[in-house]
Amino acid sequence: MNKKSAEKNNSDFDDVFKTLKTKHPSLFIPLINKVFHRQYGMEETVTVLETDDSFLVVDENGTAKTRKRISDSLFGIRQELYQVECQSRPDGTMAVRMAEYTFLAGIRNAKLDGNCLIINMPRYMVVYVKGSEKIPEKTEIRYLFPDGQKVEYDSPNVIIPAYTMEEIFCDELYLFIPFYAVRYQEDIRRGTISAEQVEAELRKLLTGMEEAEKNGRLSAYDIVNLKAFTNKLIEHMYYDREEEKERLVKVMGGKVLVTEADLILERGERNGRKLGRKEGRREGRREGRKEAFSELNQAVTFLKEGGSVEELRKKNIPEDVIEFAAKII
Repeated sequence: MNKKSAEKNNSDFDDVFKTLKTKHPSLFIPLINKVFHRQYGMEETVTVLETDDSFLVVDENGTAKTRKRISDSLFGIRQELYQVECQSRPDGTMAVRMAEYTFLAGIRNAKLDGNCLIINMPRYMVVYVKGSEKIPEKTEIRYLFPDGQKVEYDSPNVIIPAYTMEEIFCDELYLFIPFYAVRYQEDIRRGTISAEQVEAELRKLLTGMEEAEKNGRLSAYDIVNLKAFTNKLIEHMYYDREEEKERLVKVMGGKVLVTEADLILERGERNGRKLGRKEGRREGRREGRKEAFSELNQAVTFLKEGGSVEELRKKNIPEDVIEFAAKII
């Protein structure tokens, strides 16, 4: 594998993490509750905030240049801000980066109180996809001010491989599911773990997801995407082992139809936006998406319980939802 290909593949972890942020922000709630001792419910509104910042820096020659910083995710829940970063391994830069990200987020969401600027700094955490003895327990930042004031803040680092499968499902950390098999990447490269062993773990993950769906903790849309993201990272780990890769991807259902699921939700948003113009575009879009979620879950549950496509059509479920549900059963 050449260097360019390796660099491209190393972005797979970030890609999955950022897509989870965009499509499934509520899955971050249990993690935020656990790390920051909050008690938010899964029905809480999670706002995904802008994380693309540009600012001027002056180099050693006195030349001003634009510098760009794009962090992984910034969430707003009620009046609180949460910065969550995904990292594969420790590289010695995280404290500096978190200081930059959180300060920029604080400035972007600052408010004036008369002549006083109030900067609400986010809580932050770093989520490590791979384990390493070099990962510190905390990411610590200390601010020293000219008048002698000192402000220290630290946050525990989250290491996904430190969580067992039982802990992931018990604590509802479904966000970790796509990254679960990554803990075996080095063993795979060394040949100390077989594809059969990885397959057995994936089947346990699948069973856990199905149980969570049955209990109403995960939606059909959640399941579709979690399977797809898991497969993406399996392909990352088995990039040069085609036969084993195909075998493992099939555990999660082979080629998962993420695009179709997204189209169904987008159709729901469009319909909701039209119906919600009097009440507000954003609220209408949210209600339309919620209705599409409900239709998809209803269709999947009905078919899993032995119902037929013909019977489902009589329930006024949209045809695209019925066709998609039939494909993923």
